[in-house]
Formats: sequence, structure tokens, C-alpha cells
Amino acid sequence: MALINVTLNPNDLNGSFTLTKNNLTFSTTQSSNANIRATHGKTKGRWYLEITIDSGSPNVVFGVTSRQYPITSTVYSGTTSDALYIRGFWFRGSSLLAKVPEADQISGSVGLNDVVGLALDMDKGTLEYYINGVKLSFSHTNLTGLGEVFPTFKSLTTNSKTISVNFGSKTFKYLLPSGYLPYAEDGTVNKILLLSGGRHYSIIKDSGLYSENIIPAMGSNTSPVGTSSANLIGSATYDAWKAFDGIGSTYWYTNSGTGSGWLRFKFNESIKIEKYKIMCLGASNPSNNIKNWTFEGSDNGTNWNILDTRTNIADWITGTFKEFEITNDSTYIYYRLNITATNGTAPPAICELTTHTKTVADSTLINIGIADESTFLKYAVNLADGLDLTNNISTNKHIELDTTVLGSGKTFEYTIDMSKRRVDKITLG
Repeated sequence: MALINVTLNPNDLNGSFTLTKNNLTFSTTQSSNANIRATHGKTKGRWYLEITIDSGSPNVVFGVTSRQYPITSTVYSGTTSDALYIRGFWFRGSSLLAKVPEADQISGSVGLNDVVGLALDMDKGTLEYYINGVKLSFSHTNLTGLGEVFPTFKSLTTNSKTISVNFGSKTFKYLLPSGYLPYAEDGTVNKILLLSGGRHYSIIKDSGLYSENIIPAMGSNTSPVGTSSANLIGSATYDAWKAFDGIGSTYWYTNSGTGSGWLRFKFNESIKIEKYKIMCLGASNPSNNIKNWTFEGSDNGTNWNILDTRTNIADWITGTFKEFEITNDSTYIYYRLNITATNGTAPPAICELTTHTKTVADSTLINIGIADESTFLKYAVNLADGLDLTNNISTNKHIELDTTVLGSGKTFEYTIDMSKRRVDKITLG
């Protein structure tokens, strides 16, 4: 795909900005109405870019605005006026992050050398964020109706700050989200079919399946395998292992008078967890149901990496799990649920916490007889999604297509060689 020279726009800013490195790095000490937009906007497609905090205190809003957002505006929150035309992510001090313009807050921080990714889906009208490769739990889902939007920065304090932007003209620090293109690309879609022996082939990767709970039903904190623990335990009746015993009527309970606490499990070997499930007390004790938390991984039980962040989770149902799929490319020995608030003033209680791995996704080989334009558009592999030729192929689809014009309609003939494979079912749709 061709690259566009996307930079920060020296002709679309307000306030004092110093632009360097081909207008891909800015420094400023101005606040409130110090705004700068990118040179190019998007109206469709799925796009990704990254920023890096080079120095200073990054108390800024990073997001997108439409042309209707005045470059001189001081507004970044609320439901009226200029706030209608901005969607973003506010690095709010050392311990808080917030959505703009809603001002919904979560615990977290962005500091020196951190990399923040922005995933913009103009087809679905969504905006998602990543910090150092880990996706945040909140996102914008209301970009539809904004029209063309532009990456935008708003400085909110007079503290000195320097931030660099990578629109995709160089390699990203973290893996490009599946289905997204670098923001600097022109959107041209490159597709291919493989050719061998006069026939065309395509490879489609399946999604993979999640395992059952890989934590065994615990009978104590150390039996049968692994180790469960918590920072607070109400009594032996509510010990940590009660959240891992496979019984929904028993639970871990801190009885601490605070809405925070952590629950941890140590495996005997490093494991990559890609989904976890939680059961709370539900309607029977709603104030004990957890509301805000992070799910974290560690190699040593001391230094933790946040894998998932959740806020304002309510509507817990007694005896029912909530499931949370996560993006995790690493293995860890320790995993923990780090709770920061409940849905009341009571301490947290967890009936069950389960963890799940994901099987390696197999691929389907599609054997195509005719490679005309329609077949190419339907079956060719989009290179933006990647083409893995090392993946295991579990399914082989053989397609023979011929068409004959008959008046106002067409007949479609599929030839299947029954000597080479068994056919158990044919579905027309």
C-alpha cells in the first residue's frame, strides 16, 4: 500500500507548539486552548497510530475531532457545544485516566516512555486505546455522524511536555491490531491467491477455541496443584481457595470494611491466559459485587502487568458468570484480580474465578477452480490480516464453479469428486 505523508499540521493549531522531527514531535507548555490536529482525516476504514511520551508531564487529551470542533476551543467535556465534536482519552494526572467528553474515569497512568495506541474504526464508529500494547476496557462507540475526523491533541496544563506521533511511516512499537491499517496508509487493499499446478488456493485462519477452566477444583490453598492467596481474608470460611473450589455457593470474602482487595493464583508453570470468568454474589448481596478492577499477570508475584481493566460493572446475577476475553501475548506464573471498588460500601466477595487458555487456531485451505474477478474478491487473502503458511490446516474445501446465463437467471454448477472425499451434508444458502 502507498503511504501518505501524515504529520501534525502547523497550519491547524492554536497556542504555542514547537514542532520537530518532520512535524511528528511536538512540545508545549500551554494549557486549555492549546490544540493541534493532524494533516489528514479519515471517513471510513480501520486505522491505528501510536504516540510516545518523550518527556514531561503528559496531561493531555489524545483523540479525534471533526472539522466542526474549533481549533481555538477550550471545551473537552460535557454533552453540548464543542464537546459534540471531540472523542478522546485524557491522561489525567499520575493515577487516573478518563474518556472525553464523558469524563468516565479508570485507575491507571501514562508516563515517560509509555506508548499509547489509538485504534480508529470509522466503519463501526468506534475508538479504542492501548497502553504499552494492552487494550483498555473502555472505548468510544459513538463516532458515527461526526463525518471526517482528525487525530488531535489538547494540552491541559502548563507543565512542559514532549510527545512523538507514529502514524505508520515506521514500524510500530506494538503489534498492529487485527484488521487495522497504519493511519498513514492510503487504504488500498492488497489481496492475493496462491497458484500451484494450475489451480488457485486461499487460506483462511479459524478463530480458535477457549479451554475449560485450567485451575483445578481447589480443596485448600495448595491442593491439588497451584497456590491460591489473597491480601485479605475474612475467616477460614472465606479463604482464598473458596473462589477456586468450583462451588458457586462458597466464596472468598475480605470482611475488611473496604471495597478493595486482590485475589491471586499461582500456577506451577508459565501459562498464557486469554479469558477469565467471574461469579459474584449477585442480587443476594449486591453491595459485595465488584465494580472496578484490573486483571494482571506476573512472573514473580511482585511486578505486575495489567492485562485487562474494567470499570462500572454492575448487574451481577446470582449463580451466573461474567466472561472477559483479553488480549495477552505473554505467559505468566501468577495471575490476580486486583479490585479497587465494589457496587456499595461493603468489601468484595468472589464466588468463582476461572481462567482459560485458547487453542492455536487451525486454517482452512480453499481449493478454487476458477479465479475470475468475483472469485478473487470473495476468496483472496487480505494481506493486511497476514498470511500464515506455517499454520496447521485442518479443513480442505474444494470449489468448482461454472455459470450459464438462462434468461433472467443463472444456474450454478458445483462439481464434487466423490472418489476423493466423503460428503455428509450440502447446504444451499
